[in-house]
Amino acid sequence: MKKKAFTLIELMVAIGLLAIVMVMAGAIFRAAIDAYRMAKANGEVIRNYRTIVNQLDRDLQGLRKEGEILVIWGAYPDANVPDTEAGYARCDRIMFFAAGDFQSSGYDPNVPDVHGNLARISYALAKRYDPVGRAYRDPATTPPRRRILARTQHILVVEPIENDKGYVDPNQLTSNDPRWFRWHNRQQYDVTTLLGWKRMLAQGHDDALSVIADVSIGEPGTTSQVPPDRRGAQVDPCDPNALHMLLSEGVGQFAVQGWYDPAGRWVPQLDINGNGKMQQDDTDFLPSKDGLVRYSSPLGLLYRGNGEGWVVLGGPLKDAYQGPFDPDHFTQIPGLGRALKFTFTLYDSKGILPKGRTFTHIVDLDD
Repeated sequence: MKKKAFTLIELMVAIGLLAIVMVMAGAIFRAAIDAYRMAKANGEVIRNYRTIVNQLDRDLQGLRKEGEILVIWGAYPDANVPDTEAGYARCDRIMFFAAGDFQSSGYDPNVPDVHGNLARISYALAKRYDPVGRAYRDPATTPPRRRILARTQHILVVEPIENDKGYVDPNQLTSNDPRWFRWHNRQQYDVTTLLGWKRMLAQGHDDALSVIADVSIGEPGTTSQVPPDRRGAQVDPCDPNALHMLLSEGVGQFAVQGWYDPAGRWVPQLDINGNGKMQQDDTDFLPSKDGLVRYSSPLGLLYRGNGEGWVVLGGPLKDAYQGPFDPDHFTQIPGLGRALKFTFTLYDSKGILPKGRTFTHIVDLDD
């Protein structure tokens, strides 16, 4: 009886087919893994997006237009093409007063939680603590996916909280006082009123704004001398006392724009006509001597709600508005207007989205 067997050719064909099936199965498996990782990364980014916009909505819902508003617009080179808008990351900062139901986060176990219905709130990209260098790194020198969007909250109360031995009164600080760091980054309340804040002595007021905005701010006749290492939001993600400030990690840029009716556009813009080049008459920012926008030359506005304030813009809006800065003229001020638009680029923690995802969120300010 003749025995049946595979020939060499049949065996090679079978092995070839098996190899093809395995390669296809591997490709399908790899695609499934990549799709899972991408979905997980997008899910993380969307959760962070919702956290940010929900907080913005809650805070700005109670915006007090008779209160003070400070906005600093900054842009720094973030790629190898610094002469185009794509080569910059926005690092804007905003401070305002809002009504609502506010509570401290228990930064000191020996101090009772603070409650109040009026607070001073600020948003900014924070300086992140670098354990290797043992210093807080500026956002410009921090990789985009490791940047932090910080939210600071100072509830206005009538007297210091019992047992709070670390309370700092900004009215009692000098420009070079080391306690500015604690006041802005640890403390969650101020013993003052909205009117009391606006009536601070000029030097103390400029120092406080400089600490909040991380730029040297000086109104006519005054100049802030607060050292840079005591200014700005400074967050160490490993420090439990700083977690109340950490709104979201992986925020590569944060931009704030206001709708300006006379020009029919959002202000400020790096590239007004969208031609890819930022020239003197095609940007609201202030180019330096070499014609490039620099982080060290930010724009800004201060609105005090009582007719006083200032706005600094470049390009075609350099002299667009001189005042007054009050609720009746709120919609006419470049950078405020009928609505605010927030633009931020979010990155996932694993680096699955190398360019991140950019979102915009508009908050209506009309009464």
